[in-house]
Amino acid sequence: MDDITIVGTDSRSITTATKAVDDYCAATDALVNRGKSELFLSGHWHETLTTSFPVKTETIKLLGITFQRDGGGSTSWAETICHVQRKICEWSARSLTVTGKTLILKAIVLPILLYLDWVFPPDKATSKNIEHLMFTFVWGSRMERL
Repeated sequence: MDDITIVGTDSRSITTATKAVDDYCAATDALVNRGKSELFLSGHWHETLTTSFPVKTETIKLLGITFQRDGGGSTSWAETICHVQRKICEWSARSLTVTGKTLILKAIVLPILLYLDWVFPPDKATSKNIEHLMFTFVWGSRMERL
């Protein structure tokens, strides 16, 4: 075992998780790299915690998604929107038909957005921003042609 990330909402969940890791290590002779491992405290903590893992308190990134202490995903959505804007900008430099642009949105942009959407559904402002980005990319202007 190399490094692990433990996310907990209370001291009981942290204690249970660290005990499970210690039991696993004892049974398999595996070692956890505690310097690279981390513990994330989600929610509002009023209790003190003693642990051998470094504690992260504000944000943590797991599988490319930034989790905030308050449970929100606004940081992840800001990063993802920037990533999508770069992708759209790269493809906007090419001469594509409306069908080609639609294909780009379906094959490249939507999977990026859906990956985060499964964890943190976007708020109305973010959804409107995404819709505007896609509309501008497909039609090439800000005016509605329908």
